[in-house]
Amino acid sequence: QEETKQFLEGISPFPLDVSVAVYYIKATHVPYKSYLENMVKYSADFSHVQEKILQEAGAYTKTRYGIIMLSLKQLVDTDSNFQDLLLFISLLDSHKIPRQLLVKFKGNIVVDNFIYHLKKYSLLTNDAATSYPGEPVFSIHQSTRAIILAYITKKLNLIKHKNLVERQVQSLDNYMKETVEKEDFSTMKSLYRHAEQFLSHEELLNEESASSLRGELGCIYYYLRYSAKA
Repeated sequence: QEETKQFLEGISPFPLDVSVAVYYIKATHVPYKSYLENMVKYSADFSHVQEKILQEAGAYTKTRYGIIMLSLKQLVDTDSNFQDLLLFISLLDSHKIPRQLLVKFKGNIVVDNFIYHLKKYSLLTNDAATSYPGEPVFSIHQSTRAIILAYITKKLNLIKHKNLVERQVQSLDNYMKETVEKEDFSTMKSLYRHAEQFLSHEELLNEESASSLRGELGCIYYYLRYSAKA
C-alpha cells in the first residue's frame, strides 16, 4: 500500500527503528501519521513508551533516542564547538545542509572535524557526500534531527534561554544576506527550505530574531519569483 510505503520512508531505514515502529504500532494501534508526528517531535516520554513496549515484548530495549543520546554526549565532550553545531543543524531542514553555512559559523577545521565525527557515529545518511549544484552538502535523517533538537533543548533549557540561539540566528541571517547580494540562485534554492524550518521553531526565537530572518527569507522568495510567499 502507498500509505505503508510513505510510512517506511518516514522512519530511519535501520532494523532497530523498523522493529520499534512495528512493536509500538501493534501495541498502541496509533495511525502511521501519529507515529511519524511523534518521531518529528521526539521527546524522552516517547522514547520511554517505546522502551516499555519493547521490554514487555521481550525484545532489545535500546531505542534510537537512547543510542543517539549517548553519541551526542560523546560528541559534546570531544569539542565544545560541537554543541553549537548540533544545535544549528537541529534547527535546519535535515536534507542537504550546506557545509559552507557551518563553515561561516565555526570555520573549516572545526566543521571538518564535526562532519568526521557525525560519520563516525553513523549520524549521516547515505547521500551525505552528494552536492547540490556543486555545493558540498550533507544530510541527516529527520528523526535523527528531531532527537538532536530534543537533547540539546533539554540540555540547554532553550525554552527559557532563547538567547543561546542568537549566534545561529545571526550566522544564518548573514549567510542568507551574502547569498542574495551575490545573486547565487542555486544556493537560494536550497537555502530557503532551511530558513523555513528554522523559523518553524517559534518557541525558541524572540520576535526580533524571527523578524530579521523573515526579512531575508522574503528577499530570497523575491529573487526566486515566489511572489505570493515574498
